[in-house]
Amino acid sequence: MIYKEVEMSGCLALLTERYVPINLLVETIFVSIVDGRLKAHEVYDIFFKPNANWKDVRILGVSPHKLSDGDQLKVKVSVTPGAGGSDDVFYKDLVLYSGSFDSGTENFTVTLPAHGGPFDTNISEYKGKVIEPTLNTPRRIAECSAATQIMDEFGTIFEINCPNLEAGNFYAIRLILDPLELLALPDKRPLDVREIDEVVSRWMQDASIICPKTCHFNFVELVLGARNDLERSRPDITVSEEELKKLETAIDGVNRLLAVINNAALRLMPVTRQQLVLILPRGAELVARTCDGYVWFTNTQVLKDGRIAAVWEAGSEQYWRDDPETIAHFLYDYFKNYGNVPQCAKKKEEASEAIDAPHDNCSLIVDSLCQEGALRDVGGGKYIVISKQPEELTAICQAVACSEKVYTEFKWKGFQVRYSLQYRYLSKEDADIIKKIRSKRDLSYLLAIIGVILALISILLSIISFLR
Repeated sequence: MIYKEVEMSGCLALLTERYVPINLLVETIFVSIVDGRLKAHEVYDIFFKPNANWKDVRILGVSPHKLSDGDQLKVKVSVTPGAGGSDDVFYKDLVLYSGSFDSGTENFTVTLPAHGGPFDTNISEYKGKVIEPTLNTPRRIAECSAATQIMDEFGTIFEINCPNLEAGNFYAIRLILDPLELLALPDKRPLDVREIDEVVSRWMQDASIICPKTCHFNFVELVLGARNDLERSRPDITVSEEELKKLETAIDGVNRLLAVINNAALRLMPVTRQQLVLILPRGAELVARTCDGYVWFTNTQVLKDGRIAAVWEAGSEQYWRDDPETIAHFLYDYFKNYGNVPQCAKKKEEASEAIDAPHDNCSLIVDSLCQEGALRDVGGGKYIVISKQPEELTAICQAVACSEKVYTEFKWKGFQVRYSLQYRYLSKEDADIIKKIRSKRDLSYLLAIIGVILALISILLSIISFLR
């Protein structure tokens, strides 16, 4: 599904040509107010463990924001996450959350409530060695100005090139995104003169946070739509050579984008646990919030500086029905326990009902498990298990999740968090109005005071004259 009803103030999709789950993704969105509009500063803490040695690893980042200013990419890497900087407020001020950086081992450690609840005293710890990847725009896009111009309309694609990584080790990356655009100017309630003493105008802004899968899907669909529009604009009659050249250049730019973003070998990095943190500026109120899909609201807390932090949680740790690898494990276990001999063979419908997962997705995964040799079709729409060792089964389930058929036909639910902010902001226009009104009011006060003083002097003179 493409979410386009409201402005998106947060999301990042990460893709690789290998199957690499993200153990923890902490997405912190700092919202500020600039000229009455919302501006986002996004911080992504990513913990992952490669299951094989990596050399020249490339991760593709996809953001719906404009992050390139000419040749400059407005994305940075922090080498000291958790050291106590301004981007670590989530770990410093929130109860039951903490983060630290060890300069000796270069390890970044984060502790969170085990299940994200405010009353859960159990703690989950995530630790990874901080790495400093290099960031750049993909070469096929960077060398074509038409591609970069079209990309700016829909967001940004950038490469995260990691150093040599070793299998079995946990790593951590902090990405800092500073989108160039401001969110759309909201509707403003007319200034009420009776509120002059408050010196405020009240504004309202709708925004949303979407899941990585939807972020990637949106970008691909928007670029495909752009290409279709350009193709339809191909003239049926002879036009000037210059106009035709411009059209062909634009089409080439779109095709370059698609070659990078729609690469069949790329796979979204699945997220086991995801924390969504929204930091609101002082004076802002979260007046409405809704959650669609696999995400839930956990709590709000007031930070030491008076800002408010709203926290949501997502990820396959809780929402496993959106994770093909987990479903593959559950289906294998079901057939192992109840369909291990031909006489006890089970149907797809029985398996999907037993594990309580959508049947269409289970059917896809059962077919893929058969192709990988973990299940066998014995006819009549029934299947039995083929015994596998744990390490072999893990590799099989990951292969299932990466298979083209499962990856493209699996019905993802994803999530979207919608929220509305009400906040105070004094525009220049309002400031001028207030200044004029206050000047008139101050002049009236001054004249009134002068009148009172003159009246008092007159009375005093009358008294003196009477006493004489």
